[in-house]
Amino acid sequence: MRASVLLGLALSLLVSSVLLAQSPQELYQRALVEEHASGNLGEAIKLYAQAAKAAGNDRTLAAKALIRGALCQEKLGRSSEAAESYAEVVRAYPEQRAEISIAQDRLKRLMQALP
Repeated sequence: MRASVLLGLALSLLVSSVLLAQSPQELYQRALVEEHASGNLGEAIKLYAQAAKAAGNDRTLAAKALIRGALCQEKLGRSSEAAESYAEVVRAYPEQRAEISIAQDRLKRLMQALP
């Protein structure tokens, strides 16, 4: 019994360390898989947020991750959360012109859809 508990604890620590060691790009790729292959939008949103936070100096990846997360939020009908994410991209990543364009377009469409 004690050996199985210790083994379970060791495996848990190993899995945790592997997940923590993932690069922002790996997190982004896992989020894409969750979004497109698995259809698990909630998990994809979490992974995109983690990728954006972990991106550090890779501002392009951070902005792309926030955009993808916002698109997932839209798919789930969470328009206000999506709008907040798009607004964050516009505010925080002004040099990312392609992502800014997408974010502004999506914000405009969300605002038009409001009653």
